[in-house]
Amino acid sequence: MGVLKQLLGFEEAGVELMVPIVGALHAVSYKLHELFLVDFSRDVLVPKLAALTGLADPAKLSWACVLFGYLLVFLTFETSLVYSSSAEPKGYNIFAPRTMATRASGLGARLFGAHLNATEDLAPFGLAIACAGLLQADAHVTAQLAALHAVYRVVHWAGYAANVVAARSLAFVMGQQTTVFIFLAALYGTAF
Repeated sequence: MGVLKQLLGFEEAGVELMVPIVGALHAVSYKLHELFLVDFSRDVLVPKLAALTGLADPAKLSWACVLFGYLLVFLTFETSLVYSSSAEPKGYNIFAPRTMATRASGLGARLFGAHLNATEDLAPFGLAIACAGLLQADAHVTAQLAALHAVYRVVHWAGYAANVVAARSLAFVMGQQTTVFIFLAALYGTAF
């Protein structure tokens, strides 16, 4: 039963389980993209985002997803700030915010961790979109992958905040793969 809890992310796991878990997550994620998710993005997600944003141009929609990634960095920071300000006995520590007790464990640590992860994700994702634009990759494919990436980042943040490790981990892996897929499509004309 302990191994099952570790496999599902309910308990900490050692390297003997993490290596196969991460490999399996990547394999499952790749197959989901290849068989279903990219088509779903093309047929459902991108048209809905285009209607919502008014951006029918796929290149602009891709950059809107990068802007969304930045706004998610800002939102995750604000969420962490509000939580720490309200949960700390003396309020927000402007002199050493990263060392506050609320950021050491529990919800505060998860909110701050989600913020740091969103910040870490933005640069490679933005570079992938820039690469695709500069190399004149298929803008429709780029937009499809960028839209999926934005969805994964929301799921990642929600999973992180709610402490649903399996959702957070799968969304993280899938988001990382979309970044790689955008680079591959730009460099080689296909991600699969």
